[in-house]
Amino acid sequence: MLRHAIVASAALAMISGAAVAGPIHHTVKTVHKTGHGMVVTKQHKNLLGHVVTKREAVNNGLTGSSVSKSKTVTNPDTGASKTETTIKTKNGE
Repeated sequence: MLRHAIVASAALAMISGAAVAGPIHHTVKTVHKTGHGMVVTKQHKNLLGHVVTKREAVNNGLTGSSVSKSKTVTNPDTGASKTETTIKTKNGE
């Protein structure tokens, strides 16, 4: 009997936790054309309420090209953020 009560309360906690999290917000996408490529920025909120910003910059020059990708996660409550960046380059022929 106690086991059934624990399972029922756990199920209720999972359902109410999902309801509190709210719906997943839409993604905002911006594209900026530059002289030698473009920059694409996407921003959305994750389930924890953190703002996630993804940025991809593509540069095509005479001597080669590069792609720079970064992902920033910002906690709006504390203002703390964490950024990961990768850069890939390719030399021209």
